[in-house]
Amino acid sequence: MFIICRGYHVIAIDIDPKKVEMASNNSKIYGVDSYIDFIVGDFLQLAPSLKGNVAFLSPPWGGPSYKTTENFTLDLLKPVDGYTLFQVAQTITPNIMMFLPRNVDVCQVEQLSWLSSPPLNVEIEENYVRGFLKGVTAYFGKTAYWGVAQETSSVHICEPTTSTPDGDVPKRVADYDETDRRMLNEDNRAFDVLTVCLSREIALTLRDYTTTKGLWDALVNKFEGNLEMKKSKKGMLKGEFNMLNYVQGESIASLIQRFETLITKIESAGIG
Repeated sequence: MFIICRGYHVIAIDIDPKKVEMASNNSKIYGVDSYIDFIVGDFLQLAPSLKGNVAFLSPPWGGPSYKTTENFTLDLLKPVDGYTLFQVAQTITPNIMMFLPRNVDVCQVEQLSWLSSPPLNVEIEENYVRGFLKGVTAYFGKTAYWGVAQETSSVHICEPTTSTPDGDVPKRVADYDETDRRMLNEDNRAFDVLTVCLSREIALTLRDYTTTKGLWDALVNKFEGNLEMKKSKKGMLKGEFNMLNYVQGESIASLIQRFETLITKIESAGIG
């Protein structure tokens, strides 16, 4: 969904008609149905005929029994193993995301990056819901953190301008030179890899920003704020830390998770 904020079109494929129907209904609720084509079909058969910027894979895990497996290996994915599925997705794009079980063999997931030459950037993220680990998302290529770091060096690139007596104004497309086109291309690439890292909720609130610098500045303002906001956030985090207590009925694991999350926030805010 976060890709939609950039104006890209999404092709959503599932072999189960009921799931496609539910997904289509959800897209109408969120007002993004005009950006998505829903297809009932076999992804393995359709993938070779598709091209795109990013591929998101959410393969079946084999039912509830996956929870009983201590180390979920990629060969347990259905209807094909993870290695085969990844190679099929590579016919679309090297920028791939995979949603996998929380007990997946992380070493095997990292090995998927070696199926490309040179190996793809890879990042693995744990997904929590209300403090409980629900799954793992693996990012490959430009969707991974290191891919983003390499591509976002041009965050201050703006639309090409020309000087006039009234100040700088945007150039006409017909007047772009090779340098202008290169800068715009770099800006578009940086914007793409930045937007794929945003959650749906955040992306929809920033959908009006069309340049990398504009989006970057908006993100800085949203999550860092001015000096007064930073000071206020630090005060709130200190208060939250002082009031951290065990909640009746809470598991020790949940308490530790809340504590670690709070410590991460405190460190990010620069509180010594």
